[in-house]
Amino acid sequence: MLFTCSLTFIILITVTFWLIAFLTWHIWSLGYWKRKGLHGPRPTLIFGNATELLKGRKTLGQIFSNFYKEYKAKGHRHIGAYFFGSPYYIAIDLEIAKAILQTDFQHFHSHGTYLAERADPLTANIFNVHGDRWRDIRGKLSPAFTPGKIKTLFNLMLQCAGNLREELEIFSNDNRPFDIRDYAGRFTIDIISSTAFGLETSSLKNPKSKFRQYGDKVFKATVSVVLRNTPPMVIPHRYLRAINYSILRTDVIDFFLNTTLSNIKYREQNNIKRKDFLNILLDLKNNESDLNKKLTANGIAAECFLFFMAGYETSAATISFATYELAINSELQDKTREEINKVLRKYNNEITYEALMEMEHLERVIYETLRKYPPLPFLFRECTENYKVPGEDLQIEKGTFTTIPILGIHYDPEYYPDPERFDPERFSEENRRSIPPFAWLPFGEGPRICLGMRFGLIETKLGLVTLIRNYKFSLNKNTIYPVEFDIKGLIAKSKGEMWLDLQK
Repeated sequence: MLFTCSLTFIILITVTFWLIAFLTWHIWSLGYWKRKGLHGPRPTLIFGNATELLKGRKTLGQIFSNFYKEYKAKGHRHIGAYFFGSPYYIAIDLEIAKAILQTDFQHFHSHGTYLAERADPLTANIFNVHGDRWRDIRGKLSPAFTPGKIKTLFNLMLQCAGNLREELEIFSNDNRPFDIRDYAGRFTIDIISSTAFGLETSSLKNPKSKFRQYGDKVFKATVSVVLRNTPPMVIPHRYLRAINYSILRTDVIDFFLNTTLSNIKYREQNNIKRKDFLNILLDLKNNESDLNKKLTANGIAAECFLFFMAGYETSAATISFATYELAINSELQDKTREEINKVLRKYNNEITYEALMEMEHLERVIYETLRKYPPLPFLFRECTENYKVPGEDLQIEKGTFTTIPILGIHYDPEYYPDPERFDPERFSEENRRSIPPFAWLPFGEGPRICLGMRFGLIETKLGLVTLIRNYKFSLNKNTIYPVEFDIKGLIAKSKGEMWLDLQK
């Protein structure tokens, strides 16, 4: 009995000691920016400055945006904040943002995202790798995203647009409301599965397609997905790699990996060529003489998965938000339709790559949508070597996360007067000259600007043209107005469905 009591006492003392030690370290960590003389919002004891996120009140993008607005008004060029006990440096001044993203890129060439190639080969893509490995892959992939290469994919994209048109016709004839968020997602999934993986998934006609199901497992902001994404934001990555931690579920990894590898095997065994992204990557793999730089089958799978990640939810959200804005502004909708039909008449009323490139007003609509609803409302960069902030007595230490609050910048009235108003003319040839560099960042900027930017714009244009040219649309009474955002997702998307009433 005495032994049991003594053991219990020892365990209690040990646990208490480590708890006190942890709290002492945590409290000391929350004084990191104060010791460096950098201002910022006061952190809470446990969650740092992430309390509003964890309570489900605000998105991370909204939190950073609020910090931007508050501290810019106080005259600050930069601030420090915390996610739990981890320090985050937040740039407010555009010159500092430019330094991080472009001028001093060599100090910030990593996204700081979690890379665990052994546990999850799909993470070893161009978005996650950095340094020489990133430069090598970037050099290989850049030719795959030239206008000429994208044009070769256009016929595959047109087939998906034809399927979307058929679905729209059904809703119009039946006089039923249409959820643009749902169908924009199906449309972009069909485009990505066809152009990247070489597969016809028909998600538009079959909402239970495998690609749709696994796409939802990646992007749907369930409690499980949120929890799996949290550890890499607060725990050093080396510890997570040591236990083979993976953000993605095993079944998701297996699906995308096996889908790509089986497709590669089939094409190589049967000498099959197809004008798609997978074929471009296979050519890169087979034409590389340096074995150390040769793309592997797993490497191809990782890039195809990234293509899926970048081209699915982001483009679907942009199509949805652009449609939402046009639905509540009938004059702007009519003007957009007028331009679309005027351009298409020059091309025998057929949608072509060249026709889409001529639609300047539609492009301005998309640019303004990306300003008001940036898919990624912030950018992360990891400091890869100690860096002195220009014009400031502050050194950012290696390993520190830096943040560019895109949403805050995009709603700054200094750069965009009356920022809540949807005004595509901000991006007219004359007006865009007044927008400072690095004040419009939906695709990032600098050497790590999104490679798939051109593809995403064409994909978005095609979806909007397919809808706008043939139908007038307005918000259905069941659509939340004004728009509210899904708190749990990293990609900006609306809360609930986005129903439209269609009329020919």
